[in-house]
Amino acid sequence: MKKAAGGIEQKYGIGTTLCVAACAGQAWREKKPVWDRQRCFKCGMCWLACPDAAVRPVDQGFYDSDPERCKGCGMCAAVCWNDAITMAPEKV
Repeated sequence: MKKAAGGIEQKYGIGTTLCVAACAGQAWREKKPVWDRQRCFKCGMCWLACPDAAVRPVDQGFYDSDPERCKGCGMCAAVCWNDAITMAPEKV
């Protein structure tokens, strides 16, 4: 796992295994984002961070991902400061 500032292990985001594989086109989504609406503050950071424009606004100001566009890089989960997004294994 990549180490972020302060030695904290970074699971998702720039430079991690998921991100590098997704951006290099080596693999199609091994993990998918799952939103927890109880934790979401509707800040929109996930929408801003998605490099594939896969995050979209849905009802009542919440966000979700478009499964046709999402590569599973985990950027949305990396920027979510309230851990409202987790990356779950993609079922084949």
